[in-house]
Amino acid sequence: MKPVSIVGGGLAGLTLGIVLRRQGAEVTIHEAGRYPRHRVCGEFVCGISDPMLEAASLKDIWPREPRLKDSAWWLGNQMKMKRPLPGTALGVSRHKLDNALARHFQDLGGRLLTESRFAGDPGEGIVFATGKKARSSGRWIGLKVHVRDYPLDADLEMHLGKGAYFGASKIEDGQVNVCGLARIHSG
Repeated sequence: MKPVSIVGGGLAGLTLGIVLRRQGAEVTIHEAGRYPRHRVCGEFVCGISDPMLEAASLKDIWPREPRLKDSAWWLGNQMKMKRPLPGTALGVSRHKLDNALARHFQDLGGRLLTESRFAGDPGEGIVFATGKKARSSGRWIGLKVHVRDYPLDADLEMHLGKGAYFGASKIEDGQVNVCGLARIHSG
């Protein structure tokens, strides 16, 4: 098996690296940042089942709690909808999850280069797992904070407003992740 270089050490890059290492491939991941780190994101993962985790050899390291079961949608100060999620989601900070995946990849013998920008050309054995940069004509700001004792009407809440949205969801250690995007208005 040829060596593989993965550009991007987020969930996709780390998971691919783990799966390839389990198959005996020589894998190097180039990550521009370092671990652990916080990210401005919703910090809930849905659509992952135990059989999927087992197939990717992640079941033993994947956090198990808290499980998110329902969601509520707000417009202004009014709850518009509260429903069960179509499947169970997991609330976990990227700080914890990315760090656990990075350590597991290294424990399997993977080479993880942090603060590393890949300088090569696309080609055989090169995988780009960097995500997609959003393109917008407006200016936005992303905000995130972990809080305690934050009252929730559902495990996952979405609050929509004019030019902004914020989400709140349970994560590990009894915390709630509150994050969102707001348009910056000039003037």
